[in-house]
Amino acid sequence: MSPGGSSDGGNVNSFYKPAKHEDLLLGKGRYLQDKKNEKIVQREQELLEGCTFSPKLNPFKGQSSTPQRAEDVFTTLYEKSKWLQSQKKDDKTLEETEFEKNKNECTFQPNLHKTK
Repeated sequence: MSPGGSSDGGNVNSFYKPAKHEDLLLGKGRYLQDKKNEKIVQREQELLEGCTFSPKLNPFKGQSSTPQRAEDVFTTLYEKSKWLQSQKKDDKTLEETEFEKNKNECTFQPNLHKTK
């Protein structure tokens, strides 16, 4: 026996401190969160089991091996824009020429003088 009247005797319970209520709740919360995370991972694995497709992506797709300067990119975009605008102008010109060819066939002439 020790001088205080208690005998340790190497007993594990002598180092045991009663847990506080907060500690118990925190421990239970961690336990429940871990179980929830495990179920999420398990569900994701179950969903992916049926998947047979696994794409192989090229991370450098669409990028040149040499980086372009910003000025070159802007110039290229500007040139494309001008080309597209010229295409639209050509389309309008075709419509106008069609109208010019067919305007003689129009027989309707509105009466611009109102009579009361």
